[in-house]
Amino acid sequence: MRRFTRTSLVVCGLLVLILAPSFGAETSSKDKSGTPTFSEDVLPILQRSCQTCHRPAGLNLGGMIAPMPLLTYQETRPWAKAIARVVESGEMPPWHASDDYAGVFSNERTLSDAEIETLLRWAKTGARPGDPDKAPPPLEWPSAEWSIGEPDLVLSLAEPFHVDDDLVDLNIVLAAEAVPVGVLDRDRYIVAAEYKPDTEAVHHIIGFAVTPESADRPGGFLRLPGIAPGAEPSEFPPGYGIRLPKGSKIMMQMHYHKDPGPGTEVYDQSTVAFKFADEPVQEMYVSSVGDPRKMYLPANTKDHFITQEETLAKDITIMSLLPHMHYRGAYSHYVAKLPDGTEMSFLEVPRYDFNWQTRYRFKQHLRLPAGTRLEVTMGYDNTAGNPNNPDPNAEVKWGDSTDDEMNLGFFYWAFTDASDGEGLGGRVSPFLAREEAGSSGSGD
Repeated sequence: MRRFTRTSLVVCGLLVLILAPSFGAETSSKDKSGTPTFSEDVLPILQRSCQTCHRPAGLNLGGMIAPMPLLTYQETRPWAKAIARVVESGEMPPWHASDDYAGVFSNERTLSDAEIETLLRWAKTGARPGDPDKAPPPLEWPSAEWSIGEPDLVLSLAEPFHVDDDLVDLNIVLAAEAVPVGVLDRDRYIVAAEYKPDTEAVHHIIGFAVTPESADRPGGFLRLPGIAPGAEPSEFPPGYGIRLPKGSKIMMQMHYHKDPGPGTEVYDQSTVAFKFADEPVQEMYVSSVGDPRKMYLPANTKDHFITQEETLAKDITIMSLLPHMHYRGAYSHYVAKLPDGTEMSFLEVPRYDFNWQTRYRFKQHLRLPAGTRLEVTMGYDNTAGNPNNPDPNAEVKWGDSTDDEMNLGFFYWAFTDASDGEGLGGRVSPFLAREEAGSSGSGD
């Protein structure tokens, strides 16, 4: 499993300190000297904001696994200065939406100013243990193998795939194991999905279903949930699900990326788990604003922006957003221009990080009427000043390799009026220009 990434969130340097959302009242008690202590001040913050990942069998974010537990003073004390460093720098928690959207998304990963100050003061004043009798009781964590709970269907790649020593970057579609008889004897609706990359060579995975209804269509598949570095498992809002048609065969688009060299070969057999709805739900879809023909970056260019637009054919409800670029990506902005002339900004990411493929989930779903113009702007840094840039002297076009680029503004959505989607099946587009073609406009 991946424990650090190309951006060098490295253990013993800038460690990968994954901080989950912060909830609850802040702690302000101090020891007799007035300085924060672990038992009374730091541990409550860790319990609310860190231990979801920093514990044995902690949350797996697309292959990103917290490198150490932070459950006890003995486990946490050696990392005090590193914790202070990444919190103060803003690298952690890994949340990249602008502060202007604070409180808009349900999976917001942030610490308050007071919590940050507590962690900094604790590290700078000797990282004192405090009185263990005043510490909150340990949290009880679920023992389930899957963070989404007990799945209804678990599949691995049908055969281990050999990633050889010389391989650097490869996108390949591989078959998953055969679905057990009876599981897909009717349409099922996926309400949660979780992938487990089997090796560190896995960059991302996208699930696809080849179905009887899609076999004769261009593309020949239905897009299913996927996973990428830093991404949470997919769990959809109550009452919605992604349709997995009767008789589907599951495929996985595997993106392998690694440094080449002797002894780097691996055999990968990654796994996916699905949970299905027990009751009827409304179908939801994944689409994107983005056109490969517009993807071009001049060499040695900073602040290069590409804006793309689409017009909605029907009233839709958007549940979540996921901007997608590669290593040169630096900025993303989603805007809706409503038919009455109103302009609405609903996500800005001023510091995009390819290694944290966050899906921003709305607390209150965004309803947009037919005729709304969706506008997505992506900004890029193709200079040597971008430490992740593979080659600032390259003129960059669209491509599947991480050294190429993309400009996709994904969104998860449903028809506001469920009857608008009845009987359509297949890949559904919300856009006027693509309505008849039936393309979802999706890709990774």
